[in-house]
Amino acid sequence: MATPSSPLDHAALQQLAPHLVGRARRGVVGSSRYAQNLREAVRKASEDPQRRPVLISGEPGLEKDNLAALIHFGSADRQQLMLRFDGALLRPDGSELFGGHDHGPLLLELLGRGSLLIDKLEQAPAPLQHKLLELAGSKDFEGRLFFTAEQALPAFDRVCTLIRVPPLRVRRQDLGEWLRYGVRQRSRKLGWTTPPQVDQAVVKRLQSYDFPNNLRELETLIYRALQQVRRQGGQWPAVLPDDVFWTSPRQQRARFDLWRWKPQLREWMRAPWLWNALLLGLVSWVFVLVNLCSGWGPRTGITTVP
Repeated sequence: MATPSSPLDHAALQQLAPHLVGRARRGVVGSSRYAQNLREAVRKASEDPQRRPVLISGEPGLEKDNLAALIHFGSADRQQLMLRFDGALLRPDGSELFGGHDHGPLLLELLGRGSLLIDKLEQAPAPLQHKLLELAGSKDFEGRLFFTAEQALPAFDRVCTLIRVPPLRVRRQDLGEWLRYGVRQRSRKLGWTTPPQVDQAVVKRLQSYDFPNNLRELETLIYRALQQVRRQGGQWPAVLPDDVFWTSPRQQRARFDLWRWKPQLREWMRAPWLWNALLLGLVSWVFVLVNLCSGWGPRTGITTVP
């Protein structure tokens, strides 16, 4: 566990213990360009010499708090404390952070050069948001601030390093890696000596599902699948059955996916010859026709009298 820069007494540690973040749960899984860009953003924030505040935004279920932990424990401040608070549970005056009433020593002083994570910033009371915004722009605060949000917060965008996390539905290429990684981790916790494999057909089927709750929903799906296999008894299978992976039915609007119907259209639309033909063929002839029509139109002018 991380330790602060100066020793804390037992009472102070008891005050901080419920909010301590011990480590990051996992890294950024996937090989898509979205995953690569996200890893690069985490790396740059970790190596930021100015230790600027970081705002991590995205839909629910994307483990934004874990990304904040990745940045902290990947930085030079990894030996310092990291504390996490739920913005929705904090008081409007922020007395848990800034002192007041009977909350004992000032938490920000106990933190030292450690990191403070405010999760669900958009749910924090407006007066507290204003105080946190001032703290983010303050030069007196020794520690580093992290925020997560599911909504846009333009005021914080201006003072923070902004990291936007893409939802799982736009990272379908990473779904197989996430699924197999989750199965390996969860099966070991259940006592599975050799983690089972996941068939590629299962991955392709799940890639058509949008996962509205993102990674949180994927974790539930994996846990439910392994528990179902476990209840069936007998030997653990080398490959998980397809039917244990099922998603909750939900009403979807009817739509026609042109790219899925004709995948080659995507390549045609990217082909240089198509756009050259449009530019040199269609556009050039339209230009000629426009000039011809302008020559045939009625003419008006000013007649000068000698």
